[in-house]
Amino acid sequence: MRFILIIAMAAACLFFGFSQGEAKTRTAGDKKSSQQVLDLDNNGLKEIVKIDDKSDTDQRFTVMVMSQKKEEIDSVSAAGKFKKIELVDLKGDDSKQIVVHYKDLDGFYNVVIYRLKDDTLIKIFSTKSSYGVDTEFDSTLPRIKVGKAKYSGGSGYSSDVPDWEVWVWMEDRFVKER
Repeated sequence: MRFILIIAMAAACLFFGFSQGEAKTRTAGDKKSSQQVLDLDNNGLKEIVKIDDKSDTDQRFTVMVMSQKKEEIDSVSAAGKFKKIELVDLKGDDSKQIVVHYKDLDGFYNVVIYRLKDDTLIKIFSTKSSYGVDTEFDSTLPRIKVGKAKYSGGSGYSSDVPDWEVWVWMEDRFVKER
């Protein structure tokens, strides 16, 4: 009986260990990939975009841009839990913008977009919501949808059904559509 109990406990530990290991696996397409190499500013030189995500604390992460010689060009940090990064060409000029998704310490979902100009990361858009933020960069007009509380009349807002504020990319900036 004791032998069967030991085998069952060992099997449970192995299963739990494998399932936990799979959840932390980082691949190139994963939201927590360690680094990506591409030409961010369309100057002919490739840069490395790397996330320093302290997954053991979930309190702070850093987005770093480095040269291929591993020299830091610039970096930005935020307090919260890193969710994912997207590298998109909003302008259609083969330069890439860095879109960072994270949940801050107050529980708000954040999307911040940076571009690299003259070796400096410049914030070009930022939004947050307690109801969620969704990006659509594969459409003709890139969009960011921001969940907002729907006004239910009287003195309150309905928190169970978000109303969406939509931002659309127009030439060189996001414009509020509705």
